[in-house]
Amino acid sequence: MRALLIFLFAFAASAADSGLPAAAPEDVGMNQAVLRSGLSLFEGAVARDEMRGAVVLVARKGRVVLHEAVGLRDYEHKLPMERGTLFRMASNTKPVTATAILMLAEEGKLSVDDNVRKYLPSFDNYRAGSIKIRHLLSHTSGLRIPVIFFKPYVLPPALQTEVDRFGVVGAEETPGETYSYNNPGFNTLRRHRRSRLRPRTEGVLPRAYLRAARHEGELQPLNRMRRKTACRWCTASRRANPGRRSGGPAMSGLPSCAPQAA
Repeated sequence: MRALLIFLFAFAASAADSGLPAAAPEDVGMNQAVLRSGLSLFEGAVARDEMRGAVVLVARKGRVVLHEAVGLRDYEHKLPMERGTLFRMASNTKPVTATAILMLAEEGKLSVDDNVRKYLPSFDNYRAGSIKIRHLLSHTSGLRIPVIFFKPYVLPPALQTEVDRFGVVGAEETPGETYSYNNPGFNTLRRHRRSRLRPRTEGVLPRAYLRAARHEGELQPLNRMRRKTACRWCTASRRANPGRRSGGPAMSGLPSCAPQAA
């Protein structure tokens, strides 16, 4: 955990950018002491160097009752975490993908009990043929693929190409019987553009996402968020950079235009 950024309700935009008003915890039925006690867990983890930094945001009934930054956003340059620090989204995109899939299910365009091979021919084999959409959503597909891109790399890298290779590798465990958190399952769900999906669903996932994004303000299209997060000197300066992971490559540093820490 030493180089891992862990955050609770961490957002790229500040509370002001999100449009949510601030409120006293008591006004929304929460306890100030309990919130501060929760925040102290993060502060303690930073002090013990179990994590490098975090942005903690708690909101209830549409009002923000806690929004604090602790630790460092850039370990190498010893720059403090800020409430507006940008984090790599990584697996935070999984709920958006799942929402799009379930919207399609609600509209009758697919069923979560459909076999993936119905839409992706590379899954039409004895190792992957029984994997269902619900298995991909719940990490119970039996896939045990540890990488996003296989070696030797196929250039240019493309999610479609890799997903086809996932289907060929198939499940190592019987689908539906074991749980193992993995990225290939959700990457398979995301394969929706320029793919060999049947015409009735091709390209519909991005449209479903946009509908979700614009429906009652539940989500915001990414281009709108980018406009909101224009930074003081460049967007890269606001990215969290926890440093080198144990045994792994160094994370990207600050851009050349960034002011240096004293």
